[in-house]
Amino acid sequence: MEIERYIPEGREHAVSRKELRALLGKDDRLIREWIKQANRRLLARLRGEKIVRVRSYIRRVKAKPAPDGQEKWEV
Repeated sequence: MEIERYIPEGREHAVSRKELRALLGKDDRLIREWIKQANRRLLARLRGEKIVRVRSYIRRVKAKPAPDGQEKWEV
């Protein structure tokens, strides 16, 4: 989410995290993470860098029974 849309420019128009929490209906931890990401995007724009998003994936593995009764995971 681009939280910048909900934060106006200028100190005189400042919005607290509490107000953002009430406006968006999300918890404070998530809002802090969104603000952190927005700060990174802003800094990258100021430096003239481009943000590249990389998606991670889940790799499936198989469990093999071991002689001691424990499962051994194949990676």
